[in-house]
Parts: sequence; C-alpha cells; structure tokens
Amino acid sequence: KSQNDKNLYRLVRLANGLKVFLIQHPKEEPGMEQLSALTLNIDVGGYDDPKDAKGLSHFLEHMVFMGSEKYPKENEYHEYVANNGGDLNASTGFKETSYYFTIDEEAFEGALDRFSSIFISPLMLENSIERELDSVESEYRGRMNNDYIRRLQLIYSFVRDDHQARAFISGSLTTLKNNRTNTELYQLVHDHFRTYYVASRMVLAVESSKSLDDLQGLIEKYFQG
Repeated sequence: KSQNDKNLYRLVRLANGLKVFLIQHPKEEPGMEQLSALTLNIDVGGYDDPKDAKGLSHFLEHMVFMGSEKYPKENEYHEYVANNGGDLNASTGFKETSYYFTIDEEAFEGALDRFSSIFISPLMLENSIERELDSVESEYRGRMNNDYIRRLQLIYSFVRDDHQARAFISGSLTTLKNNRTNTELYQLVHDHFRTYYVASRMVLAVESSKSLDDLQGLIEKYFQG
C-alpha cells in the first residue's frame, strides 16, 4: 500500500466460505463523528433470474429487509441504522446484488447483528409480497425515463431470446406475477434465496477505527451463520 495510507488491512475467509476484507482507519479527532461502514456483495443478479420471472433477484433484495427470526419487526434494521446517525441502501445489478450501510461506531455491533440476521434467517412473509411487488413496480415506473436504464435495456434486448443475458433487472408487477399466485411467488423467492444467498457466493467488507482483531471477532461472531 502507499506509504501515505494510514489504514490497516486484513483478508480473511470464515469457515463457512465467506470472504471478508477488514479495514481499520485512524480514529477521528475528539469531537469528530466516528463512523463505521459495511458492504456485502452477493454473486447474483438479473442474469440469474428465471426466464419466466425477470426481476426476481431485485424482488428478493426487497423481501430480505422485511424482518428476521431474531428481529421480526419489519424495518427493524432500517430504523436502528437511521436512529444511530447512519444511512443504508441496496442495489441489484446484472451479476451482483449489494447491500451497504454507514453508522455511528458505537452502534456498529448492533447493526452487524441486525444486518447479518436478515441473511441468516429472513422472514420474507407471504403477506409482505403485495406491498413489495408494488414497491418494485413503482421503482420500474419511476426509472422508465432514465436514459442510462433505457440504453441498458436496449442492449439487453439484442441478446438471443434463449440466453440468460436477455435480462430485465428491475422487473415489474407483470414479469414477477406472470399469472402466479402469491403463494407460488412466495415459494419462488424462497427457492432463489436458498440457491444464491450462500456464504461462498458472498464478499463482505467492513471499515472502522476498531482494531483488525476486534473487527474479525465481530464478523466471526455475527456472520458464521
């Protein structure tokens, strides 16, 4: 690394196959905001959607946020991050799905606990499906006039009909329902989760002023599952 780089780094792989990049940055001056951050990338995206359920990976991104067995309250993770000086988001691309947040360092462990639980034991209840379908449809309609999205979709449209790269990443109410009942879509999204949301397809990066040993201990504690 550069001699001017004051960060410390460590690469580890957990026993479950999760690859982790740890970053320790210098502490801020007293009185300054101390923030920690995390990003999780998963090797799944629009390319991996079933041909008759375009947008399923994006829909799954929405569904995992709807509570976990450990924290069953919907949006518990969102509220915790927001109440502790942080922000969060997620995005689904052609071949990857990313989740990320920043938060006040004192609340970092609590965020790790809530965040990891939605990947270990998400509820993804059937009664959340209609609401999240509406959310996906709203996103789709809100981006219809986005020139970047339009160009991307035009490129995908030139791919052969029988090839996985003929993607429609965002999906819509039409492509996700596709004459399915909510129960059938519920089963489909749970199958997609079990297939792709596995540790061996994930890469995690965390950054904090905590020591590398402390960071590794926290990641092993909350992400071994």
